[in-house]
Amino acid sequence: MLAKRGIEPDVLVEPTFGRGSFLVSALANFGGLKKIFGVEIFEPYFWQSKFAILEYFLKNPREKKPETRLFLSDVFTFKFKSIEKEMDAGDRVLVLGNPPVGDKHGTKRIEF
Repeated sequence: MLAKRGIEPDVLVEPTFGRGSFLVSALANFGGLKKIFGVEIFEPYFWQSKFAILEYFLKNPREKKPETRLFLSDVFTFKFKSIEKEMDAGDRVLVLGNPPVGDKHGTKRIEF
């Protein structure tokens, strides 16, 4: 949907990537991505996402492979300034994801 609207980021930040669905979808839809950064607190999802990305590239070997950094960390304490230093001036950054609702895996819960 975003790609159809002409949104073409250089950098993707996914602060709560879960099983990696948005990460893989971004790879499939944003061919100009240079870098991907993701944060996930639940270790099984962290590994599942890594394998989903690997599977995507095994099925699509000619696709551009952006630098991808995934962090096993809590989004509430992660130091986002650390990844900001790895971006270039003028990079178009897209922050994409669902808000963490927590509790399912012993994570914090956000009340809306």
